[in-house]
Amino acid sequence: MISLHHGTQTAEVDLCGGRVVSYSVAGREVLAAETGSPRSSYRSSLLAPWPNRVAGGRWTWDGEELALPVNEDPPGTSLHGLVAFAPFDVVSRLDREVRVGHDLEPSPGYPFLLRVEASYRLDADGLHCTVEALATGDRPTPVALGVHPYLLTRGPVDEVVLTIPAEQVLQGDERWEETGRTSVAGTADDYRQGRRVGAREVDGCWTELARDDGGRVRCEVRFPDGDEVELWGGSTTRYVVAFTSHTLPGDLHRASIAVEPNTAPANALRSATDLDVLAPGRRLVLEWGLRPSWVSAVRGRSDPE
Repeated sequence: MISLHHGTQTAEVDLCGGRVVSYSVAGREVLAAETGSPRSSYRSSLLAPWPNRVAGGRWTWDGEELALPVNEDPPGTSLHGLVAFAPFDVVSRLDREVRVGHDLEPSPGYPFLLRVEASYRLDADGLHCTVEALATGDRPTPVALGVHPYLLTRGPVDEVVLTIPAEQVLQGDERWEETGRTSVAGTADDYRQGRRVGAREVDGCWTELARDDGGRVRCEVRFPDGDEVELWGGSTTRYVVAFTSHTLPGDLHRASIAVEPNTAPANALRSATDLDVLAPGRRLVLEWGLRPSWVSAVRGRSDPE
């Protein structure tokens, strides 16, 4: 485990999966802690070379039928890529930032060479993260990226207000194969102005995302006490998935909310929808970050710039 420090901010990065597993500001934790096996929820996992699912683990590339390991059964899908629990090495490290990486070797279901790196940096505005995929082989390489952070809700997820600046929500079957896209206007899936989660079991994917002048997509989780956590995605964030942890067991049940920036939707390897194809030596970068509202309150008195 690698510890990062900057003023009142701390973060912990696990080399198993290269993921950030803790982030706190002034002693107040932002990310939901693990209880038991992280495989039950993929908490903070890096999702590469695809996010979400590949139905049946089957896809075709360049005329070749490929079969990925099925690790979610039922409904029979390949879930969340190939690096979520892979060993990462340290590329560089300072007191408030670290960069880690993993070389993904070709396999029968994904016959490509790919270098996956992640960086984490604490600064005056919170936690800034990237996940990158670099095609290190000699052939075009299909890639989609995502991350899977769970935000601690300080009680039942029902009480938080969720904001997702999206015009459309995807429709699909139990294996997340897309059947259509609909406008969120006038529906319970409209989180553009913020909506209390309530008793809803949210597990969906949104697109047609509004951006700020810098190209960022800004989602938000607001707590009953007025605190907020902004989760932002960079210019390659084309989709956002939200999940209210309602299928998790025991103390994990509805105690956090996952808000997940993705470059492509579920089953992108099968459909090629928004799938990036990297020429040798090219890379895909997904930027994202967390900005708790109380980071500003402590920044002036104790956080160095």
